[in-house]
Amino acid sequence: MFEGFGAALVTIAEPHVLLTLFFGSVIGLIFGAVPGLGGILAMSMLLPFTFTWDAITAVYLFSGIMGASSFGGSISAILLNTPGTPVNAATCFDGYPMAKRGEAARALGLSAGACLLGALFGLVILALLIQIMRPLVIAFGHPEIFWLVVFGLVTTATVSQGSLLNGLIAGGVGILLSLVGLNEPTGLIRYTMGSEYLWDGIPLIPFFVGLFAIGELINYSAQGGTIARDNIQASIRGAWQGVMENFRYAVCLLRSSSIGTLVGIIPGVGGETANLIAYTVAVQSSRSPDTFGTGNPEGVIASEAANDSKDGGALLTTLSFGIPGSLAMALLLSIFIMHGVSPGPQLILDNPIFIWTLLNGYVVSNAFASIFGLLAARYLAIITRVPVHYLSAIIAVVALAGTYILRENIWDVLLVVLLGILGFGMRRAGVPVLPLVIGFVLGNLAEKSFLLTLRIHDGSYLGFFNSVISWILIVTMVAVPLITRMRTRSTPKP
Repeated sequence: MFEGFGAALVTIAEPHVLLTLFFGSVIGLIFGAVPGLGGILAMSMLLPFTFTWDAITAVYLFSGIMGASSFGGSISAILLNTPGTPVNAATCFDGYPMAKRGEAARALGLSAGACLLGALFGLVILALLIQIMRPLVIAFGHPEIFWLVVFGLVTTATVSQGSLLNGLIAGGVGILLSLVGLNEPTGLIRYTMGSEYLWDGIPLIPFFVGLFAIGELINYSAQGGTIARDNIQASIRGAWQGVMENFRYAVCLLRSSSIGTLVGIIPGVGGETANLIAYTVAVQSSRSPDTFGTGNPEGVIASEAANDSKDGGALLTTLSFGIPGSLAMALLLSIFIMHGVSPGPQLILDNPIFIWTLLNGYVVSNAFASIFGLLAARYLAIITRVPVHYLSAIIAVVALAGTYILRENIWDVLLVVLLGILGFGMRRAGVPVLPLVIGFVLGNLAEKSFLLTLRIHDGSYLGFFNSVISWILIVTMVAVPLITRMRTRSTPKP
């Protein structure tokens, strides 16, 4: 496996390769930062243009887009409370409060450092495990996925700010929203109110754009002024401080990167799940969980480290077995096939140079994105001092246009507006948004895994307790909140 590293490293130093990577990184940043677009759309748009390219150059282009789009999504999440892509949702919870305090440059530095280090962690794990990971993938069946998802759902009550009852209600509403549409295991269509539009469920991008972008837009307009209420700390020094803080919170960084890599390995779970589980575990592991949601640096690190490390895990199943671990990996798989490359065990044995080409390109693109974050942080932070009535108009046009362009469906636009009103109402009523997001993202996956487990075990609930992994997840799910509560009580209050 490692014998192809040197040869791949030589190719990346060629001028046209660096130019291709830089171009892909810029495209990834732009599409990641614009709500409703994202790296998947960028890859889809450019796919036909690479048909006549050689496989190596095409892989460099698309690895550049993949590597930079996550950090691009964090830019709008931090500055405007609008996740550029769904996997940046948890970044809003602490990144945006930091921007409101005038620490946008520091928050962007935190994100840039966490993105790069998280990606490196995921790819190192990929390089070490790619030839021995078959038993791990096989071990994660539907019962294990169910308990993994329940772990994230249970933490809803723990991470809720304010009233516990409000947090539980928000989480329940999120679960109900996730159940709208066709239930694949049973074939039933639920809660659609007779609308064919909702047969496929509530689309993920309109959900996040509406709840965050439009909801915050209405909030902007109601409050007036600017996003940052305090003086802006927008120097390159502030951004560099954010980068270095990743080492200060090394435990959070490593833990979140591990979670992202593990969740990425499991096919079909998705980056949104990795993002939210890493964030909620960071809250539960903290001695001061009440500071999350108010601008805690660990919240930004947990979210962004998991975002980028998950790609290393997803690449494990994609390259080893041809099983895409996410939508982006499914698209990458089609790119491989289009250029005559067949993922699977034989690829690992016969063409290690190709694998290292992909990994090297991904690392370099993350480095490009992080360097851009450092250099541009002071200028990007100025956005937080622009009067909100100007920003509101721009955000509305970009968010609604981006949502419509994605599927060219006017009902997506209406859904965004309705969810925006819901998000604004929740903010005004003091109901936390995080449990709603967790319930929506994880609810459908939990139900699907639950029903399939029962079907496989002929209706017996004992199937949920047959594996060591299930018991590890159950014990952890019960123990972590108890330990967190004990630590919180034992910590002296200032």
